[in-house]
Amino acid sequence: MQPQNATKQVFESVNVVVSAGDNDLLEVDLTNKRINIDIENKQFLKGLIKIGRGFTEKQKPTKDSKKSKKKSPSALTTARNVAETLKKMGITITLSYRGGVVATLGEGAHPTLLQLVTKTRAIALNSLPKAIAMII
Repeated sequence: MQPQNATKQVFESVNVVVSAGDNDLLEVDLTNKRINIDIENKQFLKGLIKIGRGFTEKQKPTKDSKKSKKKSPSALTTARNVAETLKKMGITITLSYRGGVVATLGEGAHPTLLQLVTKTRAIALNSLPKAIAMII
C-alpha cells in the first residue's frame, strides 16, 4: 500500500481550530483534496508573515557565500511553484478571512488578470477587498 492511499483510508475529513483563550485564530478544514484555511484574527496572520519573512531574510554574506552567486527564489516564484505542484496533484487550497474566500491555489484556481502577474493559472485572487482587509 502506498502512503497516499494509507492517508486516504485513515480519514475523509479533518477540522482543526487554533485558538488562544476564547479567541479563534485560525481554522483549517481538510476534505479529500481540498484544504480550506480561514484566518479569523489578522494579528495572528501578521505574526505568521513576520516569522516567515525572518526565515527568508538574507544572511550577512560570508566568504563562501560571496563565491556562490545562487539567488534565493522570490516569494512569488515559491508561490508559483507550490501552486503548480498542487494543481498537478489535483489539490486545492483556499485562503479565507472571516469566512470570505480571498485566494485560491492549485486545481480550483480560476485566475483572471492575476495570471499576467503570477505567470500561472494555479493562483487566483478571489477578493481584493478581503485581501486588503486581511493584511491592513
